[in-house]
Amino acid sequence: MNRIEYMAIQVQLVLLAQVVEPLDLVRFLSAIDHSETMGPIVDPTLYLQTANKLENVKRLAQAALIFQREVRHQMKEASDGNTRA
Repeated sequence: MNRIEYMAIQVQLVLLAQVVEPLDLVRFLSAIDHSETMGPIVDPTLYLQTANKLENVKRLAQAALIFQREVRHQMKEASDGNTRA
């Protein structure tokens, strides 16, 4: 990997952190759980048609939540003055 590729990834990770950090992913995942519970009751046909897509979005949100927690942890460390070397 050359320097330009390295820097591009670094910049993209910082941008991704800025996008993910403010999202209310816990509430979003709760809404998905509610949809998974109520969907088969309210509209079974629609639920069956969209369940796979919903599961994929849920998995992305779960992964984003892990990333978000790390971002917030690093932000807290930075504000506390305890950054890693």
